Order: sequence, then structure tokens, then C-alpha cells
Amino acid sequence: MFIDMKQIDRHPGSEFKRSGVCDFSAVLVEEIAPLPRPVKVEATVSGRAGLLYLTLSAEYDLVYLCDRCNAEVVRHEHQVFRHLIQDGYLDSTAAGDEDVVQPNPDGKLPIDDLLWEDIMLAIPTHKLCREDCRGLCFSCGSDLNQGDCKCGQNKQVKMDE
Repeated sequence: MFIDMKQIDRHPGSEFKRSGVCDFSAVLVEEIAPLPRPVKVEATVSGRAGLLYLTLSAEYDLVYLCDRCNAEVVRHEHQVFRHLIQDGYLDSTAAGDEDVVQPNPDGKLPIDDLLWEDIMLAIPTHKLCREDCRGLCFSCGSDLNQGDCKCGQNKQVKMDE
């Protein structure tokens, strides 16, 4: 999916919208497909104060393994990501803290790679199946969320500490 910057009206208050899907189901991260179904995305380019902004509204299912018990977790997510579009010369002070993206030399702004990066950076560093996940028994490897382990030692392993 891409946006052709030649179609954009650069007047303040103008908006250009494009909806579609981005399919990342074949991409594996640590042997898991974190986005097994297509990501629904609405891209909006809007002009304000002489600058162009890109807003990506994404809806997707995120799959990961719990850091404590190794259970597979599927979460439905809706995220909004904002970027400042560098269209020609942009003074670095105008960008401030905004994430700046730049169209290709042919004037097209690819959405797929940008969306992938946004989603991957939004994944929490400590991925848990639930806040009170008890993890695995250090001795026998039983999932302590399912009850006490069979070895009776019940030593909790927290992989994230």
C-alpha cells in the first residue's frame, strides 16, 4: 500500500484518505508470525500550518509468547500512529519530536514498511499472558498458572527478571 504524494492537496485543512490492508502473515519474528491476519489500515494525510501529517489508524491481531509461561497470546489491537511528512525542505526545528517520513524519489510514500515498524515498536517489552502470570516451575517446568506442579517444589521461574 502506498500514497501518491502528487494527489495530495497541500492547503491547510485539506485531507486525503486511503484505506486498505497490509499482509504481514508470512513474516516471522523468533519463529512466530506476530501478525497472522491482514492489518486493516486507514491512512490520512492532512495539512496544518504549512506541514503535512500522516496518521495511520491500524486494527490487527497481535500474537506473541508470554515471557513467563511461554503461552501463546492473541490480542486484538487498535493503534494510531502519527508521522510528519518531509515533502521538500523541512527545517529540523519544525519537526520537533515528530517522527519524520519521506516519500520515495518518485513521489510515493510506502505504508507497509512504516506500519510494520510502528506496530513492532508498539509491542510491550515485557509480554505477559496476564499481569499475575506465575510462570513455570524451575524444577519440573510445569505451568504454575494451571495449578501447583507435580514435583512439589513449586519454584517459580520469571524469565523477565
